[in-house]
Amino acid sequence: MSSPVWDEFAELALKRIAASGAEYGDIRIQDSNTQHIEGEDRRIASIRDARDIGFGLRVLYHGAWGFAASSILSLEEVPRVADLAVEIAKGSASIALEKIRLAPEPVHRDRVVTPCRFDPFTVPLEKKADLLLNTMEALHRQAGIVRSSASLWARRDRKLFVSTEGSRIEWDLLAGQGECTATALHEGRFSSRSFNTPHLRKGYELIDEADLLREASRVAPRQSKR
Repeated sequence: MSSPVWDEFAELALKRIAASGAEYGDIRIQDSNTQHIEGEDRRIASIRDARDIGFGLRVLYHGAWGFAASSILSLEEVPRVADLAVEIAKGSASIALEKIRLAPEPVHRDRVVTPCRFDPFTVPLEKKADLLLNTMEALHRQAGIVRSSASLWARRDRKLFVSTEGSRIEWDLLAGQGECTATALHEGRFSSRSFNTPHLRKGYELIDEADLLREASRVAPRQSKR
């Protein structure tokens, strides 16, 4: 789940907003990790790991909104961005023709977690690479197959929302997807066929259940007949 330090950042930002005289404010912090492994023609072509982290602040001051965000999460940056959001809200309030009023809403405190049996980010990279290599090998064992590809994709989003009204909601969301493609050459013409899982909020069990090796033997032979 979210880091305890995130609560410190949220408290710092919301105290700053409340001290400005704003009637409402909230902060959203997000840390996203993505892994994409791609294989082409019996080899691992690329492994890409990416991380995006940042936060955004929303302020309602005298009936007008102000927004500010940053990709730097630190004790120095949080109050600076909070002050910027307040400044923008004040500027908006000075020219607003209509004032915004929030609808009554109860305080929400909750945690939302993707249920999973196997965290895809703890599955060894060697296991994932072997699956893709074996899948492509199975594709190429079929007559007429001249190209192959296979890939795995996984993403984790950790989020925290805290408002001046007392709401606090955490998210720890997983998503995954896998696919393989065979390209056949028959009578001078190329044809491709693919199998892919949907992008689902599940752990690595999505890939285990999809059984790319089984699908490879089903997909490839039909290609070779076209």
